[in-house]
Amino acid sequence: METVWSNPVTTKANIDAIKAAGFNAIRIPVSWTKAASGPPDWTIREDWMERVAEVVDYAVANDMYIMLNIHHDEYHGHGTNRDFLRFDGTEDEIAASLDCYRKLWEQIADRFKNYDEKLMF
Repeated sequence: METVWSNPVTTKANIDAIKAAGFNAIRIPVSWTKAASGPPDWTIREDWMERVAEVVDYAVANDMYIMLNIHHDEYHGHGTNRDFLRFDGTEDEIAASLDCYRKLWEQIADRFKNYDEKLMF
């Protein structure tokens, strides 16, 4: 997922270059589409969570502000048939999306709970 749309793998050198260009903030868009187990738990794979943490840590090392978000998970492509965050369906679909959203963010918040206010969700 990291290299979707022909993006390169994010490296520390990439983040260092962004900081060197004068930026002090970065948005890290994360797609969790293939990284979560699905209902009912929506458990995020540990290797993916750690990869996200690695990229976040590149920015932390550069004393940058970081906006971490759930990115385009209403899109059910990328080889899956799941609508992660569908808010235009039935009441049951909306409730399921809210449950997914809550469970993903609980895990993300738990993983990054010891980071300071420079990491934002």
